[in-house]
Amino acid sequence: MKTKRIVLFLFAFISYFAFAEESPANDKAIIGAESYISDLANQLVSEQGIDAEINGSQDIPGDMLLGRYKIGITSKKWTDLEVAKFYNLKGYRPTQLYLTADVVAILINQDNPNTSMTVGQIGNVFGCNEDITPAKWPREIKSVSEQYILPFAVSEDFNIHQRFSDWVECSKGTYSLTQFVADEDDLLDKLDSEAASMVYVTYNDKWEDSKILSIIDRYGDLQEVNIETIYSGRYPLSSVYYMYVDLPPYRNELNQSEQRVLELTITSSHTETLNQYGFLRLPEEAIHRNKIALKLDEPLISGGYK
Repeated sequence: MKTKRIVLFLFAFISYFAFAEESPANDKAIIGAESYISDLANQLVSEQGIDAEINGSQDIPGDMLLGRYKIGITSKKWTDLEVAKFYNLKGYRPTQLYLTADVVAILINQDNPNTSMTVGQIGNVFGCNEDITPAKWPREIKSVSEQYILPFAVSEDFNIHQRFSDWVECSKGTYSLTQFVADEDDLLDKLDSEAASMVYVTYNDKWEDSKILSIIDRYGDLQEVNIETIYSGRYPLSSVYYMYVDLPPYRNELNQSEQRVLELTITSSHTETLNQYGFLRLPEEAIHRNKIALKLDEPLISGGYK
């Protein structure tokens, strides 16, 4: 059975990605992408030697409906109405693939007794406010002098992260109490030496042994930061990035460069680049889901990310 599955997979992979004679000429891949992920997208295609042009787009569904792109990268999951419009025009649905995730984790000192905070409380700590009164810990740490939260972050570390960029970029008349340090080593020094410290970082595997606050979502549910809560959309301080593809079910209309772009969604070989730009690797479950969407594999179990 296992041998049969491998043979079927290889046949599907070859038939989908390697039939240059049946596919359009090897032209440049024109890709629409949201601004927050454009730099990463350019780096990924450059490393793979893919002839591609990344164009900024704030309306991926609209642009793909107009035929401007066959591939679009967005953190906004298409609505039922957008999918319906695409289906009515094309006669098939857009193919949705997982690409990566933009995730912020909130780290605290190992001796801190606090374990969770709401999204609103986190926003008050790191966000911009007219009132600059320090926020208090929900649970007192050791002494009265440590009841106030000391927020730290790496300077310029979150320019590409949309959720926190909106919070920490102060407008006129508003102020932030966040103390910015030069680099990650300085950040960890503050975290270890200050019992009342709280820092935010881009989440990846290296933070798994740190003490990370769980986030209470708008429904009052406690959400830990992990691969499952991130890619299912439950962890509030994250944005999942999808690659949407105009892919007819029974014929190939992608050129060879566009086909190579899709390969980015079925491998974890570029994890180092994703982490370098502050984004999260694709878990095996998401890669398997992508292979199913591309008809390169068959479902093993029901369920998965919604």
